[in-house]
Amino acid sequence: MAKSHKVDKPYRVLPVFVTAHPPIIPFFSRRIGLDDAGVPQPVAYGAKVTGQLGRFDVGVVQVRTRESGRAPAENFGVVRVQRRFWRQSSVGGILTTRDAASTTSRQTAGVDAVLSTAQFLGRQVLEVSGFYVATTKRPGTSGGAAYGGRINLPNDPINARLSIREVQDGYDPAVGFVDRRGYRLVNPAVRYTVHTNRSRITRRFSIEGDFSYYFDLTGQLESRKGDIQVFRTELQTSDIAEFHVLPLYERLPRPFQIAPGVTLPA
Repeated sequence: MAKSHKVDKPYRVLPVFVTAHPPIIPFFSRRIGLDDAGVPQPVAYGAKVTGQLGRFDVGVVQVRTRESGRAPAENFGVVRVQRRFWRQSSVGGILTTRDAASTTSRQTAGVDAVLSTAQFLGRQVLEVSGFYVATTKRPGTSGGAAYGGRINLPNDPINARLSIREVQDGYDPAVGFVDRRGYRLVNPAVRYTVHTNRSRITRRFSIEGDFSYYFDLTGQLESRKGDIQVFRTELQTSDIAEFHVLPLYERLPRPFQIAPGVTLPA
């Protein structure tokens, strides 16, 4: 089971599709100039164009690398278009391609949308977002898509959200980044904040729960990660005191040897 990795931020107008953590990244600029084994390739030429056309944000990247050792010359292409509407909403799409003369061309196509309002139930903020990304799937797998959605209520005193997603076993963004395949994720979270405006010592108190449930594609629980913030106190001096409980669960799909003669059962 793969672990999460920290990655650099992609181009600003070629954004990630964020609905939970870790984010879905169909385009990651550091993948250009690296072969599938992570070996750097010399760049022959490249161009990037970003800007706005009215309410459209547009980004285009085209790069060609040179042949180096066993790595063939490759063409990388990315197009990202996003249309802003209303005050805080948008819909967009992305298309990436990666091909070489000696290998099969791989494509990624995706759409995403964000619907947001600050007038839900009067003065509350509501954000509903979703995405769908299809890729050229890896050989021997059943599907190459990733999709999900999120409902977010970032309000005060109650801040709540629910994210869901599925990443299929053959999901392979050739110019993107993926840290884990073949799973379903359910991520609920809620925080309650109390402001102490009249106190000279404390500024606010809060409690929070954030849970991530990972299932395999058959619906069996693989892992569970919880972050229960029992309390968090922020002082007027900006000092913070907080206490967390972190319950964890990992299912072993097969026996795992941790030392000679010591094996954890599945």
